[in-house]
Amino acid sequence: MTLLSALHIQTRLSPPYFDLVQIMLALLVLVLSLLLSANNYSDRAEKLHRCALELNELCHAILPDCGSEEDKPEVYRPTLAKVY
Repeated sequence: MTLLSALHIQTRLSPPYFDLVQIMLALLVLVLSLLLSANNYSDRAEKLHRCALELNELCHAILPDCGSEEDKPEVYRPTLAKVY
């Protein structure tokens, strides 16, 4: 919007409405940037990474016993005890 007025490009909006639209768009950009900065993406990424590491540890605890076709509840019980 600022470039339109700086480059003298004609629009169908009269100057007061053009200024109003420009202010409203600037406020919209400000609000969106504040919302995006408040999301704490780093904390969320850290929590997801921690969960993935825990799942990986559980998987490696069970993986050696998963090769056979038979059920082995004695293998899974300690792992379930760790989870709960």
